[in-house]
Amino acid sequence: IGDVVAVLVDLGVSSHQLTTAERGFSIRADGPLDMRMDQSSARETAANLIDRLNAESLAEILANYGELKPALRVAREIKKWRRQGKLNTTSDLAALGNACLSRRGKVHPATLIFQALRIAVNDEMGSLEALLSKLPLLLQPDALFLAISFHSLEDRMVKLALRTAKKNGLFAILTPKPLTADRDEVARNPRSRSAKLRVARRIAS
Repeated sequence: IGDVVAVLVDLGVSSHQLTTAERGFSIRADGPLDMRMDQSSARETAANLIDRLNAESLAEILANYGELKPALRVAREIKKWRRQGKLNTTSDLAALGNACLSRRGKVHPATLIFQALRIAVNDEMGSLEALLSKLPLLLQPDALFLAISFHSLEDRMVKLALRTAKKNGLFAILTPKPLTADRDEVARNPRSRSAKLRVARRIAS
């Protein structure tokens, strides 16, 4: 790839992945504890990850990637249910979330558990960090970088990286505050309600 004039990253999980039960992302459809973005890859599945880690290491994933406060308690329940043969599918994991956590509004209690395991399985934060570190080398002067994020961890990483790049004279930030969907767009596409778009322009060095 030569000089790049724009990079747009959409950091969300696709609707197809969320609604295809056999991918293992869905809280509402029963499927395997997989959660790999690429099921042909050699990455370990969510089930393998749960089996390999002890409760303390699993709690770190839940706390860091799901921002769950009762992370250790939930991790211990996950390990216990797994040992007892009660945690084999996404429906089982959803049931565990219902048993361990209280519902907040319309959000399913297990949502953050699913999010944390999915991020860990696919090393999503590591991939994003690698991309952000390469942007100054990839983009030619005046090229744009646009990032759509769907949870606070991704948005925070993008925001901090752009702030650092601005201090170093590499980027101009075009969105001091992220752009979000208006009421009409959310009505047409409810999944856009959590989307945040940040835009920056590469400065000639």
